[in-house]
Amino acid sequence: MERIIFRNERHQQIVDLLADNITMSVSDLSNKLDVSTVTIRRDLDYLESVNYISRFHGSVTLIKPDDPHTVFQETLERNIHLKKALAKVAASLINPRDVISIDSGSTTYLIGEYLPIDYSIKVITNSVITALQLKKKKKTQVIQVGGLINLYASSTVDFLATEFVHKLNSDIAFITTNSFNMPQGGFDSVVSLIPAKRAFMDITKRVVLMVESSKFQVQSMYLSVPSEHIHTIITDNNTPREILQQIIASGKELIIVDPDSCSISEHCNKPERR
Repeated sequence: MERIIFRNERHQQIVDLLADNITMSVSDLSNKLDVSTVTIRRDLDYLESVNYISRFHGSVTLIKPDDPHTVFQETLERNIHLKKALAKVAASLINPRDVISIDSGSTTYLIGEYLPIDYSIKVITNSVITALQLKKKKKTQVIQVGGLINLYASSTVDFLATEFVHKLNSDIAFITTNSFNMPQGGFDSVVSLIPAKRAFMDITKRVVLMVESSKFQVQSMYLSVPSEHIHTIITDNNTPREILQQIIASGKELIIVDPDSCSISEHCNKPERR
């Protein structure tokens, strides 16, 4: 990145803060620098115009060449209206005092945004970005899975991660994949991410796969989430009807979400629960 001369010292302070933090909100920057949010937004307008920062989903991040977080941001922005709708409905499945597992992924990352503030829950995650996001929820206890960090997925992987996960138990695991095909299940293109997904499935009572319509009938190389291990599938109503019928016929719980209202439009094979 070509170096520029900032208009004032505060611009440099903002860049320095963002260099030390994965992401920050406008209010975080306002509090740190003791200036109004109006001033911060004006500063961010300038920094964005010179391609030093990027704003997404209410947060600010520093742009660096080949920055892994920028890659995650771009993934997050893709079909974000569908991801938000699925995440909101997924969060509604969580009960107070639940222990939940959250896989690394842009769709599962958004669940934290919709968690009720007054819920006292425990969250197990191998996603570094999700853990940092959830630290703002005062009643949420976050258990960060250790291990080797995959920078572009912003998650921990390898045997250290899976060994740690297998020492725990959870009520619900929320998992995403690159693609989904019936009757096999979910597929991914990065093999190093698969063991953590399998570990989350091993320790949980209920596996919830979150998959937007664009991921059906798409090919990825590795089977990561076999269909027989999935209890619930959450998708949007843009998914082809013939695929939805196959899922229903398989006996799996299927939650179909209306992206416009972020609410459930159909709930099939709904089991009795506590």
